[in-house]
Amino acid sequence: MTDKLSPPAGHSSPPAYFTKRELAFHLGVSVRTCDNLLAAGKLPHVRFSCRLIRFPRAAVEAYLRDHLTIRARGE
Repeated sequence: MTDKLSPPAGHSSPPAYFTKRELAFHLGVSVRTCDNLLAAGKLPHVRFSCRLIRFPRAAVEAYLRDHLTIRARGE
């Protein structure tokens, strides 16, 4: 069984774009959560048609870095 996020045979780098399912897996959330974030305008994406959407890996990683929140545990 091959990993969904592994590059195709003969390629050494990961794909430049995520599908919605790949993005959900990468973020550890459901596809529905990705839909909600997309509807709220919180995910960088490229829309090729009304049903064909891709998420640029570099833009998603930059978005996550910029919106990282670290919370201290209250004791």
